[in-house]
Amino acid sequence: METTVIWSLLFRVAMMLFISLLVHNFPEGLAVAASSLENAKLGIKVTIGIIIHNVSRFVCFLLC
Repeated sequence: METTVIWSLLFRVAMMLFISLLVHNFPEGLAVAASSLENAKLGIKVTIGIIIHNVSRFVCFLLC
């Protein structure tokens, strides 16, 4: 393959990864913001839950 084709494919994969992570993390941010506005303790609990979710996903990425 030509190097321009390879770079084009790499760019496409990187953009798809960027968009998928953006779409996945945006609702999490909204959940933290909305729960924090309602009640500070609730916001902390939601944040801790999302952190646990993200750490477990990160560990899975490392092991798989």
